[in-house]
Amino acid sequence: HQHRPMSIGDELKALVQAAAKIEIAPGMELATAFWTHAGPLHSKQVYASLRRLSERWPHGHAPQAFLTLFAPAFQGSSIDVPGCDPVLIANRVQSPSVRTNVIKGPYLALVVIGQYPESRGFAPLRDYAQPIYSGRRFVPVDSEFERLVLRQLLEAQQHLNRMNIDLSIEKPVFDRLTDFGPCRPDFMIEARSRESGEVRQLIIEAMGFHDDVYLAAKAVTLPRMQQIAPVLPVTPKDAERRRIGPMLIDMILS
Repeated sequence: HQHRPMSIGDELKALVQAAAKIEIAPGMELATAFWTHAGPLHSKQVYASLRRLSERWPHGHAPQAFLTLFAPAFQGSSIDVPGCDPVLIANRVQSPSVRTNVIKGPYLALVVIGQYPESRGFAPLRDYAQPIYSGRRFVPVDSEFERLVLRQLLEAQQHLNRMNIDLSIEKPVFDRLTDFGPCRPDFMIEARSRESGEVRQLIIEAMGFHDDVYLAAKAVTLPRMQQIAPVLPVTPKDAERRRIGPMLIDMILS
């Protein structure tokens, strides 16, 4: 069960494969108007392809193309991309990284290309810069603390592998429904013994803040998460003392 380390190329290839399964308009696959590098945008290839596609674009739907770019950083309406000029967006880049919750790069920048009246043609209109764990793992993170938690979960995954236990780590991006209402766990864990076949499911909740509003929201969602699986809340102090992995392993083996 030794796996070849993932690379940025592997992650981008997976995005291209996923794009073939998504429609952006009736009968139009995302893969037909999707790029993972900024070069085709700077060379105008994206605009030429979009002009050709717009001739058969479904009536009532605006022609659009999409770029998903690995971005070390962004500022204002400019996205830094490796190996070429920055990508300039018509509007300010949107991101969960804000002054009250600064999340360093890297990011996965999701760029929408469409009609821009001021340029009388196509242009990058909007961008959402989602912080990710790393260039080798395009896992979304919502805080610097979540990135730290995931690092320790991945270390625990390697440790459990040596114990003949497979550990899958899922980062939900949509709410899960429970009898008590919706919730969105930070990480969902499934551990499967290769010897006995026994399966254990857990939720890891990264308790990264201490303000009253945050704690009140968690007081509502934690009981909902308990409806899905046992919950292990972890704190920055747990991460600092490097005990998230041992806590997870103890819960799995108990």
